[in-house]
Amino acid sequence: MEAINTNNNANNHKKLSLFAAIMVIIGGDMGIGIYFKNISVFKANDYNGYGILISWLFVAFIVICNALCFGEIATCKVKGNENAGLAGWAERFLGRWMGRFLAITTPIMYLSFFAFSTSLFAAEALTNTIVLDQAKGTTAANQLPIGYIVLIGLGILTILISINFFSHHFGTGVAKYTSFAKFLPLFTIIIMGIFFGFIGGTSNFFNSQTIPDAGGKNTFSPTGILKSCPAIMFSFDGFLIVGSITNKINNSKRNIPLAILIAMAFSAFVYILITTAEIILGVGNAFEVFEKIGIKSNEWITACNCILSAFMFIAAFGVVNSMSMAALHSCAAAVDNRTLFASEWIIKKSNGREMTSGLIVFLFVSLFFFLTLFLPSIILNTDMIVDGATSTMAEFYFIIYGLMSFACAWNRKTNKVEVIKTKGLVVFAFISGIGFISVGVYTSFYEFFINAILKSNEPVSWGLLHNDPAWLKRFNIGWGSLVFWCCTLCFVGIPLTNDALIKLSYKFTKVKYNQRTLFDKYVI
Repeated sequence: MEAINTNNNANNHKKLSLFAAIMVIIGGDMGIGIYFKNISVFKANDYNGYGILISWLFVAFIVICNALCFGEIATCKVKGNENAGLAGWAERFLGRWMGRFLAITTPIMYLSFFAFSTSLFAAEALTNTIVLDQAKGTTAANQLPIGYIVLIGLGILTILISINFFSHHFGTGVAKYTSFAKFLPLFTIIIMGIFFGFIGGTSNFFNSQTIPDAGGKNTFSPTGILKSCPAIMFSFDGFLIVGSITNKINNSKRNIPLAILIAMAFSAFVYILITTAEIILGVGNAFEVFEKIGIKSNEWITACNCILSAFMFIAAFGVVNSMSMAALHSCAAAVDNRTLFASEWIIKKSNGREMTSGLIVFLFVSLFFFLTLFLPSIILNTDMIVDGATSTMAEFYFIIYGLMSFACAWNRKTNKVEVIKTKGLVVFAFISGIGFISVGVYTSFYEFFINAILKSNEPVSWGLLHNDPAWLKRFNIGWGSLVFWCCTLCFVGIPLTNDALIKLSYKFTKVKYNQRTLFDKYVI
Protein backbone atom coordinates (compact mmCIF):
# COMPACT_ATOMS: atom_id res chain seq x y z
CA MET A 1 0.00 0.00 0.00
CA GLU A 2 1.37 3.38 -0.99
CA ALA A 3 2.23 5.91 1.67
CA ILE A 4 2.22 9.69 1.51
CA ASN A 5 5.31 11.17 -0.05
CA THR A 6 6.65 13.17 2.87
CA ASN A 7 9.88 14.13 1.15
CA ASN A 8 8.56 15.79 -1.99
CA ASN A 9 8.60 19.29 -0.54
CA ALA A 10 12.08 18.82 0.89
CA ASN A 11 13.39 17.74 -2.49
CA ASN A 12 11.79 20.61 -4.37
CA HIS A 13 12.84 23.40 -2.02
CA LYS A 14 16.02 24.52 -0.37
CA LYS A 15 16.27 23.05 3.12
CA LEU A 16 16.36 25.13 6.29
CA SER A 17 19.68 26.20 7.80
CA LEU A 18 20.91 25.81 11.38
CA PHE A 19 20.02 29.45 12.03
CA ALA A 20 16.47 28.94 10.73
CA ALA A 21 16.06 25.89 12.99
CA ILE A 22 17.22 27.94 15.99
CA MET A 23 14.71 30.68 15.14
CA VAL A 24 11.88 28.13 14.88
CA ILE A 25 12.69 26.83 18.40
CA ILE A 26 13.01 30.32 19.88
CA GLY A 27 9.81 31.32 18.09
CA GLY A 28 7.93 28.49 19.80
CA ASP A 29 9.76 28.69 23.11
CA MET A 30 9.86 32.38 24.04
CA GLY A 31 6.20 33.31 24.33
CA ILE A 32 4.25 35.70 26.55
CA GLY A 33 4.73 33.90 29.88
CA ILE A 34 7.78 35.96 30.82
CA TYR A 35 5.61 39.12 30.75
CA PHE A 36 3.18 37.76 33.38
CA LYS A 37 4.23 34.54 35.04
CA ASN A 38 7.31 35.71 36.94
CA ILE A 39 5.08 37.10 39.66
CA SER A 40 4.24 33.53 40.77
CA VAL A 41 7.98 32.80 41.07
CA PHE A 42 8.42 35.97 43.15
CA LYS A 43 5.55 35.03 45.48
CA ALA A 44 6.80 31.46 45.92
CA ASN A 45 10.15 32.88 47.13
CA ASP A 46 8.56 35.49 49.43
CA TYR A 47 10.00 38.16 47.09
CA ASN A 48 13.54 37.23 48.13
CA GLY A 49 15.80 38.28 45.25
CA TYR A 50 18.43 35.63 45.90
CA GLY A 51 15.83 32.86 46.03
CA ILE A 52 14.22 34.10 42.80
CA LEU A 53 17.52 34.26 40.94
CA ILE A 54 18.70 30.86 42.21
CA SER A 55 15.35 29.37 41.15
CA TRP A 56 15.90 30.50 37.56
CA LEU A 57 19.54 29.40 37.52
CA PHE A 58 18.60 26.01 38.97
CA VAL A 59 15.87 25.33 36.37
CA ALA A 60 18.02 26.71 33.53
CA PHE A 61 20.72 24.20 34.47
CA ILE A 62 18.20 21.32 34.42
CA VAL A 63 16.79 22.49 31.07
CA ILE A 64 20.22 22.74 29.44
CA CYS A 65 21.07 19.23 30.71
CA ASN A 66 17.83 18.07 29.09
CA ALA A 67 18.76 19.84 25.85
CA LEU A 68 22.11 18.00 25.84
CA CYS A 69 20.26 14.69 26.24
CA PHE A 70 17.90 15.46 23.37
CA GLY A 71 20.86 16.61 21.33
CA GLU A 72 22.15 13.02 21.51
CA ILE A 73 18.70 11.48 21.13
CA ALA A 74 18.06 13.47 17.94
CA THR A 75 21.03 11.80 16.22
CA CYS A 76 19.33 8.38 16.21
CA LYS A 77 17.87 6.98 13.02
CA VAL A 78 14.09 6.97 12.70
CA LYS A 79 13.08 4.99 9.63
CA GLY A 80 9.90 5.46 7.67
CA ASN A 81 9.16 9.09 8.59
CA GLU A 82 11.77 11.51 9.87
CA ASN A 83 9.07 13.97 10.94
CA ALA A 84 7.85 11.60 13.67
CA GLY A 85 9.89 13.78 16.08
CA LEU A 86 9.42 12.99 19.77
CA ALA A 87 7.25 9.95 18.98
CA GLY A 88 9.92 8.42 16.73
CA TRP A 89 12.66 9.07 19.27
CA ALA A 90 10.53 7.66 22.12
CA GLU A 91 9.88 4.48 20.19
CA ARG A 92 13.59 3.89 19.71
CA PHE A 93 14.47 4.60 23.35
CA LEU A 94 11.31 3.71 25.35
CA GLY A 95 9.68 1.07 23.19
CA ARG A 96 6.85 0.55 20.74
CA TRP A 97 3.98 1.35 23.11
CA MET A 98 5.36 4.73 24.19
CA GLY A 99 6.21 5.62 20.60
CA ARG A 100 2.69 4.85 19.43
CA PHE A 101 1.18 6.70 22.41
CA LEU A 102 3.20 9.86 21.66
CA ALA A 103 2.55 9.52 17.92
CA ILE A 104 -1.07 10.33 18.79
CA THR A 105 -0.72 12.70 21.75
CA THR A 106 2.08 14.88 20.29
CA PRO A 107 0.28 16.03 17.13
CA ILE A 108 -3.12 16.26 18.81
CA MET A 109 -2.73 17.02 22.53
CA TYR A 110 0.50 19.00 22.29
CA LEU A 111 1.33 20.74 19.00
CA SER A 112 -2.22 21.27 17.68
CA PHE A 113 -3.45 21.99 21.20
CA PHE A 114 -0.85 24.70 21.83
CA ALA A 115 -1.28 26.25 18.38
CA PHE A 116 -5.02 26.49 19.02
CA SER A 117 -4.90 27.69 22.65
CA THR A 118 -2.05 30.19 22.18
CA SER A 119 -4.07 31.92 19.45
CA LEU A 120 -6.36 33.19 22.23
CA PHE A 121 -3.40 34.71 24.09
CA ALA A 122 -2.21 36.36 20.87
CA ALA A 123 -5.68 37.87 20.42
CA GLU A 124 -5.66 39.10 24.02
CA ALA A 125 -2.29 40.78 23.51
CA LEU A 126 -3.57 42.42 20.31
CA THR A 127 -6.76 43.75 21.92
CA ASN A 128 -4.71 44.96 24.90
CA THR A 129 -3.20 47.56 22.57
CA ILE A 130 -6.63 49.14 22.02
CA VAL A 131 -7.17 51.78 24.72
CA LEU A 132 -10.74 52.52 25.79
CA ASP A 133 -9.98 54.84 28.72
CA GLN A 134 -6.50 56.37 28.96
CA ALA A 135 -6.94 57.77 32.44
CA LYS A 136 -7.94 54.41 33.90
CA GLY A 137 -5.74 52.33 31.59
CA THR A 138 -8.76 50.35 30.41
CA THR A 139 -8.21 48.29 27.24
CA ALA A 140 -10.38 46.18 24.98
CA ALA A 141 -8.73 43.01 26.30
CA ASN A 142 -10.46 43.27 29.67
CA GLN A 143 -13.69 44.91 28.50
CA LEU A 144 -14.73 43.06 25.36
CA PRO A 145 -16.71 39.86 25.90
CA ILE A 146 -14.23 37.04 25.44
CA GLY A 147 -16.29 35.67 22.54
CA TYR A 148 -15.01 38.51 20.35
CA ILE A 149 -11.44 37.82 21.41
CA VAL A 150 -11.93 34.13 20.56
CA LEU A 151 -13.01 35.13 17.03
CA ILE A 152 -9.87 37.27 16.64
CA GLY A 153 -7.76 34.38 17.87
CA LEU A 154 -9.32 32.00 15.37
CA GLY A 155 -8.62 34.54 12.64
CA ILE A 156 -4.93 34.69 13.65
CA LEU A 157 -4.75 30.89 13.70
CA THR A 158 -6.37 30.65 10.26
CA ILE A 159 -3.83 33.07 8.78
CA LEU A 160 -0.83 31.19 10.20
CA ILE A 161 -2.14 27.74 9.31
CA SER A 162 -2.65 28.98 5.74
CA ILE A 163 0.88 30.41 5.59
CA ASN A 164 2.47 27.18 6.79
CA PHE A 165 0.20 25.06 4.60
CA PHE A 166 1.42 26.71 1.43
CA SER A 167 5.08 27.29 2.33
CA HIS A 168 7.24 26.08 5.20
CA HIS A 169 9.88 28.63 4.14
CA PHE A 170 7.40 31.49 4.53
CA GLY A 171 6.45 30.15 7.96
CA THR A 172 10.13 29.95 8.89
CA GLY A 173 10.54 33.57 7.80
CA VAL A 174 7.70 34.56 10.12
CA ALA A 175 9.44 32.69 12.96
CA LYS A 176 12.73 34.44 12.20
CA TYR A 177 11.39 38.00 12.11
CA THR A 178 8.99 37.65 15.04
CA SER A 179 11.86 36.24 17.10
CA PHE A 180 13.95 39.31 16.32
CA ALA A 181 11.05 41.65 17.07
CA LYS A 182 10.26 40.08 20.45
CA PHE A 183 13.82 40.76 21.64
CA LEU A 184 13.35 44.55 21.47
CA PRO A 185 10.96 44.93 24.44
CA LEU A 186 12.72 42.20 26.38
CA PHE A 187 16.11 43.89 26.13
CA THR A 188 14.46 47.27 26.80
CA ILE A 189 13.09 45.89 30.08
CA ILE A 190 16.53 44.45 30.90
CA ILE A 191 18.34 47.75 30.31
CA MET A 192 15.73 49.95 32.03
CA GLY A 193 15.37 47.56 34.94
CA ILE A 194 19.07 47.35 35.68
CA PHE A 195 19.77 51.06 35.08
CA PHE A 196 16.81 52.58 36.96
CA GLY A 197 16.96 49.85 39.59
CA PHE A 198 20.49 50.83 40.58
CA ILE A 199 19.54 54.51 40.56
CA GLY A 200 16.61 53.70 42.86
CA GLY A 201 18.99 52.47 45.54
CA THR A 202 17.72 49.89 48.02
CA SER A 203 14.14 49.55 46.73
CA ASN A 204 14.58 46.13 45.16
CA PHE A 205 13.94 42.47 45.90
CA PHE A 206 17.49 41.93 47.10
CA ASN A 207 16.35 44.11 50.02
CA SER A 208 12.69 43.16 49.95
CA GLN A 209 11.71 44.67 53.32
CA THR A 210 11.35 47.93 51.40
CA ILE A 211 8.85 46.47 48.91
CA PRO A 212 5.19 46.75 50.00
CA ASP A 213 4.13 43.63 48.07
CA ALA A 214 6.71 41.56 49.91
CA GLY A 215 4.85 42.03 53.18
CA GLY A 216 8.08 42.75 55.01
CA LYS A 217 9.41 39.28 54.20
CA ASN A 218 12.93 38.61 53.05
CA THR A 219 13.12 34.84 53.53
CA PHE A 220 15.40 32.64 51.48
CA SER A 221 13.91 29.16 51.40
CA PRO A 222 14.79 25.97 49.46
CA THR A 223 11.06 25.18 49.54
CA GLY A 224 10.38 28.42 47.65
CA ILE A 225 12.86 27.36 44.97
CA LEU A 226 11.13 23.99 44.53
CA LYS A 227 7.69 25.65 44.35
CA SER A 228 9.03 27.96 41.63
CA CYS A 229 10.25 25.18 39.35
CA PRO A 230 6.96 24.36 37.53
CA ALA A 231 6.26 27.98 36.59
CA ILE A 232 9.82 28.46 35.30
CA MET A 233 9.87 25.19 33.35
CA PHE A 234 6.73 26.30 31.50
CA SER A 235 8.84 29.11 30.03
CA PHE A 236 11.10 26.58 28.31
CA ASP A 237 8.41 24.28 26.98
CA GLY A 238 8.05 23.78 23.24
CA PHE A 239 11.67 23.29 22.23
CA LEU A 240 11.05 19.92 20.55
CA ILE A 241 8.86 21.30 17.75
CA VAL A 242 11.93 21.21 15.52
CA GLY A 243 11.74 17.40 15.58
CA SER A 244 8.51 17.60 13.57
CA ILE A 245 10.24 19.23 10.58
CA THR A 246 13.38 17.08 10.51
CA ASN A 247 13.31 16.40 6.78
CA LYS A 248 13.05 20.15 6.09
CA ILE A 249 16.35 20.92 7.87
CA ASN A 250 19.72 20.74 6.14
CA ASN A 251 22.12 18.19 7.70
CA SER A 252 19.54 17.43 10.40
CA LYS A 253 21.72 14.98 12.36
CA ARG A 254 24.16 17.78 13.05
CA ASN A 255 21.92 20.86 13.04
CA ILE A 256 18.99 19.69 15.18
CA PRO A 257 21.12 18.88 18.27
CA LEU A 258 22.99 22.17 17.85
CA ALA A 259 19.77 24.12 17.33
CA ILE A 260 18.20 22.66 20.49
CA LEU A 261 21.24 23.41 22.65
CA ILE A 262 21.91 26.92 21.29
CA ALA A 263 18.25 27.98 21.39
CA MET A 264 17.71 26.71 24.94
CA ALA A 265 20.92 28.26 26.25
CA PHE A 266 20.04 31.59 24.64
CA SER A 267 16.48 31.52 25.99
CA ALA A 268 17.78 30.75 29.48
CA PHE A 269 20.27 33.64 29.24
CA VAL A 270 17.55 36.13 28.21
CA TYR A 271 15.08 34.93 30.85
CA ILE A 272 17.67 35.21 33.62
CA LEU A 273 18.62 38.74 32.52
CA ILE A 274 14.96 39.81 32.53
CA THR A 275 14.43 38.31 35.97
CA THR A 276 17.56 40.04 37.30
CA ALA A 277 16.29 43.38 35.96
CA GLU A 278 12.89 42.87 37.60
CA ILE A 279 14.53 41.91 40.91
CA ILE A 280 16.69 45.05 40.88
CA LEU A 281 13.76 47.24 39.86
CA GLY A 282 11.47 45.67 42.45
CA VAL A 283 8.65 44.43 40.18
CA GLY A 284 7.43 40.99 39.16
CA ASN A 285 5.36 42.02 36.17
CA ALA A 286 6.65 43.59 32.95
CA PHE A 287 3.68 45.98 32.83
CA GLU A 288 4.75 47.57 36.13
CA VAL A 289 8.18 48.55 34.79
CA PHE A 290 7.18 51.91 33.32
CA GLU A 291 5.50 53.09 36.51
CA LYS A 292 8.46 51.93 38.56
CA ILE A 293 11.06 53.88 36.56
CA GLY A 294 9.34 57.14 37.45
CA ILE A 295 6.73 57.82 34.75
CA LYS A 296 3.93 59.63 36.63
CA SER A 297 1.39 60.29 33.87
CA ASN A 298 -1.29 57.59 33.54
CA GLU A 299 -1.57 58.43 29.85
CA TRP A 300 2.14 57.83 29.29
CA ILE A 301 2.09 54.62 31.32
CA THR A 302 -0.90 53.38 29.31
CA ALA A 303 0.85 54.27 26.05
CA CYS A 304 4.01 52.40 27.08
CA ASN A 305 1.99 49.37 28.16
CA CYS A 306 0.18 49.39 24.81
CA ILE A 307 3.52 49.34 23.00
CA LEU A 308 4.62 46.46 25.24
CA SER A 309 1.36 44.64 24.44
CA ALA A 310 2.04 45.12 20.73
CA PHE A 311 5.39 43.38 21.08
CA MET A 312 3.78 40.76 23.29
CA PHE A 313 1.38 40.11 20.42
CA ILE A 314 4.36 39.65 18.09
CA ALA A 315 5.85 37.13 20.54
CA ALA A 316 2.57 35.20 20.80
CA PHE A 317 2.13 35.41 17.03
CA GLY A 318 5.54 33.77 16.65
CA VAL A 319 4.60 30.97 19.07
CA VAL A 320 1.35 30.23 17.21
CA ASN A 321 3.28 30.23 13.92
CA SER A 322 5.94 27.77 15.12
CA MET A 323 3.34 25.51 16.72
CA SER A 324 1.18 25.62 13.59
CA MET A 325 4.13 24.64 11.41
CA ALA A 326 5.02 21.72 13.67
CA ALA A 327 1.37 20.66 14.10
CA LEU A 328 0.73 20.36 10.36
CA HIS A 329 3.86 18.28 9.79
CA SER A 330 3.29 16.13 12.88
CA CYS A 331 -0.36 15.43 11.95
CA ALA A 332 0.74 14.52 8.42
CA ALA A 333 3.38 12.15 9.84
CA ALA A 334 0.74 10.43 11.99
CA VAL A 335 -1.43 9.88 8.91
CA ASP A 336 1.51 8.66 6.83
CA ASN A 337 2.31 6.06 9.50
CA ARG A 338 -1.37 5.06 9.71
CA THR A 339 -1.24 5.80 13.43
CA LEU A 340 -4.51 7.76 13.44
CA PHE A 341 -7.96 6.30 12.95
CA ALA A 342 -9.34 6.85 9.42
CA SER A 343 -5.85 7.49 7.99
CA GLU A 344 -6.80 5.68 4.76
CA TRP A 345 -9.82 7.93 4.31
CA ILE A 346 -7.71 11.04 4.99
CA ILE A 347 -5.07 9.93 2.45
CA LYS A 348 -7.79 9.35 -0.13
CA LYS A 349 -9.35 12.78 0.48
CA SER A 350 -5.95 14.51 0.34
CA ASN A 351 -4.85 12.64 -2.81
CA GLY A 352 -1.68 11.60 -0.97
CA ARG A 353 -0.54 15.21 -0.36
CA GLU A 354 1.39 15.50 2.89
CA MET A 355 0.27 18.97 4.02
CA THR A 356 -3.34 18.42 2.96
CA SER A 357 -3.60 15.34 5.18
CA GLY A 358 -2.07 17.31 8.06
CA LEU A 359 -4.59 20.13 7.52
CA ILE A 360 -7.55 17.74 7.56
CA VAL A 361 -6.47 16.27 10.90
CA PHE A 362 -5.78 19.73 12.35
CA LEU A 363 -9.27 20.96 11.40
CA PHE A 364 -10.95 18.01 13.15
CA VAL A 365 -8.77 18.49 16.23
CA SER A 366 -9.50 22.24 16.28
CA LEU A 367 -13.23 21.57 16.30
CA PHE A 368 -12.74 19.34 19.36
CA PHE A 369 -10.74 22.03 21.18
CA PHE A 370 -13.26 24.71 20.29
CA LEU A 371 -16.04 22.70 21.92
CA THR A 372 -14.01 21.71 25.02
CA LEU A 373 -11.96 24.89 25.62
CA PHE A 374 -13.20 27.96 23.78
CA LEU A 375 -16.94 27.37 24.18
CA PRO A 376 -16.76 27.01 28.01
CA SER A 377 -14.48 30.07 28.09
CA ILE A 378 -17.05 32.09 26.15
CA ILE A 379 -19.86 30.96 28.46
CA LEU A 380 -17.89 31.75 31.65
CA ASN A 381 -16.21 34.85 30.15
CA THR A 382 -12.72 33.92 31.33
CA ASP A 383 -9.40 32.77 29.87
CA MET A 384 -8.51 30.78 33.00
CA ILE A 385 -9.65 27.45 31.56
CA VAL A 386 -7.44 27.80 28.47
CA ASP A 387 -4.46 29.00 30.51
CA GLY A 388 -4.90 26.19 33.04
CA ALA A 389 -5.24 23.55 30.33
CA THR A 390 -2.00 24.67 28.65
CA SER A 391 -0.15 24.52 31.98
CA THR A 392 -1.57 21.08 32.68
CA MET A 393 -0.64 19.66 29.28
CA ALA A 394 2.94 20.87 29.67
CA GLU A 395 3.23 19.02 32.99
CA PHE A 396 2.59 15.66 31.31
CA TYR A 397 5.46 16.29 28.93
CA PHE A 398 7.81 17.19 31.79
CA ILE A 399 7.54 13.55 32.91
CA ILE A 400 8.13 12.33 29.35
CA TYR A 401 11.22 14.55 28.97
CA GLY A 402 12.59 13.08 32.21
CA LEU A 403 11.92 9.50 31.08
CA MET A 404 13.65 10.19 27.76
CA SER A 405 16.70 11.49 29.63
CA PHE A 406 16.94 8.32 31.72
CA ALA A 407 16.41 6.16 28.62
CA CYS A 408 19.23 7.99 26.86
CA ALA A 409 21.58 7.23 29.78
CA TRP A 410 20.46 3.57 29.85
CA ASN A 411 21.25 3.32 26.15
CA ARG A 412 24.90 3.91 27.03
CA LYS A 413 24.80 0.52 28.80
CA THR A 414 22.78 -1.42 26.22
CA ASN A 415 23.93 0.35 23.03
CA LYS A 416 20.55 -0.62 21.57
CA VAL A 417 20.19 2.63 19.64
CA GLU A 418 23.05 4.01 17.57
CA VAL A 419 23.69 7.68 18.39
CA ILE A 420 26.44 10.27 18.23
CA LYS A 421 27.59 10.27 21.86
CA THR A 422 27.95 13.37 24.04
CA LYS A 423 30.62 13.54 26.74
CA GLY A 424 29.24 13.51 30.28
CA LEU A 425 25.80 12.43 29.03
CA VAL A 426 25.04 10.11 31.97
CA VAL A 427 25.46 12.94 34.48
CA PHE A 428 23.35 15.32 32.37
CA ALA A 429 20.65 12.65 31.99
CA PHE A 430 20.48 12.00 35.73
CA ILE A 431 20.09 15.72 36.53
CA SER A 432 17.51 16.22 33.76
CA GLY A 433 15.55 13.06 34.58
CA ILE A 434 15.28 13.74 38.31
CA GLY A 435 14.48 17.44 37.72
CA PHE A 436 11.71 17.04 35.14
CA ILE A 437 10.02 14.00 36.67
CA SER A 438 10.05 15.52 40.18
CA VAL A 439 8.45 18.75 38.97
CA GLY A 440 5.88 16.92 36.85
CA VAL A 441 4.85 14.56 39.64
CA TYR A 442 4.82 17.32 42.31
CA THR A 443 2.63 19.64 40.28
CA SER A 444 0.31 16.96 38.94
CA PHE A 445 -0.37 14.92 42.04
CA TYR A 446 0.47 17.12 45.00
CA GLU A 447 -1.11 20.31 43.68
CA PHE A 448 -4.23 18.83 42.08
CA PHE A 449 -4.83 15.80 44.27
CA ILE A 450 -3.63 16.44 47.81
CA ASN A 451 -4.15 20.21 47.80
CA ALA A 452 -7.45 19.80 45.97
CA ILE A 453 -8.66 17.96 49.07
CA LEU A 454 -6.89 19.91 51.82
CA LYS A 455 -6.89 23.43 50.34
CA SER A 456 -9.68 23.37 47.77
CA ASN A 457 -10.67 27.01 48.39
CA GLU A 458 -7.23 28.48 47.68
CA PRO A 459 -7.06 30.45 44.40
CA VAL A 460 -5.07 29.29 41.39
CA SER A 461 -2.80 31.63 39.43
CA TRP A 462 -4.28 30.91 36.00
CA GLY A 463 -5.49 33.57 33.61
CA LEU A 464 -3.88 36.41 31.69
CA LEU A 465 -5.83 39.47 30.55
CA HIS A 466 -9.50 38.54 30.61
CA ASN A 467 -11.38 37.36 33.69
CA ASP A 468 -14.90 38.01 34.89
CA PRO A 469 -14.35 39.26 38.50
CA ALA A 470 -17.39 37.35 39.80
CA TRP A 471 -16.12 34.09 38.29
CA LEU A 472 -12.51 34.79 39.26
CA LYS A 473 -13.39 34.73 42.96
CA ARG A 474 -14.90 31.26 42.63
CA PHE A 475 -12.10 29.71 40.54
CA ASN A 476 -9.98 27.89 43.12
CA ILE A 477 -7.82 24.77 43.36
CA GLY A 478 -10.98 22.66 43.43
CA TRP A 479 -12.04 23.94 40.01
CA GLY A 480 -8.44 23.83 38.85
CA SER A 481 -8.20 20.14 39.74
CA LEU A 482 -11.33 19.51 37.64
CA VAL A 483 -9.59 21.08 34.63
CA PHE A 484 -6.45 19.05 35.36
CA TRP A 485 -8.21 15.69 35.59
CA CYS A 486 -10.30 16.40 32.48
CA CYS A 487 -7.04 17.10 30.61
CA THR A 488 -5.57 13.90 32.05
CA LEU A 489 -8.58 11.95 30.82
CA CYS A 490 -8.14 13.38 27.30
CA PHE A 491 -4.38 12.84 27.33
CA VAL A 492 -4.75 9.15 28.18
CA GLY A 493 -8.19 8.47 26.71
CA ILE A 494 -7.72 9.84 23.20
CA PRO A 495 -4.82 7.47 22.28
CA LEU A 496 -6.67 4.48 23.77
CA THR A 497 -9.89 5.40 21.97
CA ASN A 498 -7.98 5.89 18.73
CA ASP A 499 -6.45 2.40 18.93
CA ALA A 500 -9.80 0.86 19.88
CA LEU A 501 -11.42 2.41 16.80
CA ILE A 502 -8.59 1.15 14.58
CA LYS A 503 -8.96 -2.38 15.95
CA LEU A 504 -12.72 -2.19 15.49
CA SER A 505 -12.39 -1.05 11.89
CA TYR A 506 -9.95 -3.88 11.18
CA LYS A 507 -12.41 -6.33 12.71
CA PHE A 508 -15.22 -5.21 10.42
CA THR A 509 -12.98 -5.27 7.34
CA LYS A 510 -11.60 -8.66 8.41
CA VAL A 511 -8.02 -7.39 8.05
CA LYS A 512 -5.52 -8.41 10.71
CA TYR A 513 -4.59 -5.57 13.02
CA ASN A 514 -0.85 -4.87 12.90
CA GLN A 515 0.54 -2.53 15.58
CA ARG A 516 3.81 -2.01 13.75
CA THR A 517 6.60 0.27 14.81
CA LEU A 518 6.85 3.81 13.54
CA PHE A 519 10.11 3.15 11.75
CA ASP A 520 8.64 0.29 9.70
CA LYS A 521 6.51 1.12 6.68
CA TYR A 522 2.84 0.25 6.74
CA VAL A 523 2.27 -3.39 5.89
CA ILE A 524 -0.93 -5.47 5.71
